[in-house]
Amino acid sequence: MSKKTLAQDRYDIAEDYYRKGKDSTGGSQEIANDNTAAMNFWLALCFGHLKAPYALYACFGQGIGVKQDDNIATLMFGIALKLGDERCEARKMDVVIPSSISADINNITQLVLKSNAANLDVDHFDTQMELFGDAFHLPYDKKIVTCFIEKYKEESSHNFDNNSDVS
Repeated sequence: MSKKTLAQDRYDIAEDYYRKGKDSTGGSQEIANDNTAAMNFWLALCFGHLKAPYALYACFGQGIGVKQDDNIATLMFGIALKLGDERCEARKMDVVIPSSISADINNITQLVLKSNAANLDVDHFDTQMELFGDAFHLPYDKKIVTCFIEKYKEESSHNFDNNSDVS
């Protein structure tokens, strides 16, 4: 029996939390599940999981665990398409990928493929976070990892502010 890769482990955890988020009845538990799912899809991407870009396309496109961002969703879709994710087929006529992000799509795709082939372990965590963080060129010099905490901070403080029964 082959050992599960770190990328696959993170992806499996993300899928599990994604399902838990869909099954929850709302509130802080759903927020926590969605945020955990999105973050683990990101980690799966950084360790080279080939299906993580499409999952992140869905997260950014629908605002699941992250603030909805059509630009990042389009970038993730372009990466997923370039990696040959079959889930793109049904939507490829609906998603317009601007030529201005072609270089980013190509660079990140190569980084995903290289990471996948290397079968990296947790000892490479910091290096992978830096490599992938630097590969995403977002407006205003924003770092992509901040996308995974912005919505959580916003929703957590909103839920806390509206909870008058805390004593």
